[in-house]
Amino acid sequence: MIHVKRFEFNYFSVNTYLLYDKTGEAVLIDCGCMNQREEEELKAFIDENKLTLKRLLCTHLHLDHVFGNSFITQTYGLEPEAHRADTELLPSAEEQAKAFGLSMKGKSGQVNHFITVGEAIHFGESTLTSLHVPGHSPGSLVFYSEESNLAITGDTLFA
Repeated sequence: MIHVKRFEFNYFSVNTYLLYDKTGEAVLIDCGCMNQREEEELKAFIDENKLTLKRLLCTHLHLDHVFGNSFITQTYGLEPEAHRADTELLPSAEEQAKAFGLSMKGKSGQVNHFITVGEAIHFGESTLTSLHVPGHSPGSLVFYSEESNLAITGDTLFA
């Protein structure tokens, strides 16, 4: 069974999700940490629960969902993963940030692994399946677990 810890980070109130199971292995989805306080909050939860991060997943590459990617790379050695369409068809996070008067210099991280449609994402005893749901962005992904009756939808669905 997958456990879910939701954090709300940055000016845009983005949801960052930490998914983990009884083995202590975890994946982080949409790391929106924008400042040191948010980074410390996330790291404290990971440390207190003795979790091992296995992957850094992005539902899409809009700036609010990637503010903390470099923090995760520097702290845990994980690089962000996303659908190729967002890297090819969206302006970079740095370009997006200019519209808001923000700086993304060194924050978003380089995507070197592209998540494919239907890819199985394993951590511990758990598996997520990637679903491509373009619309909000060309590469929008949903991460789905049938076993846990769970879908992390990024911005494809709003409450």
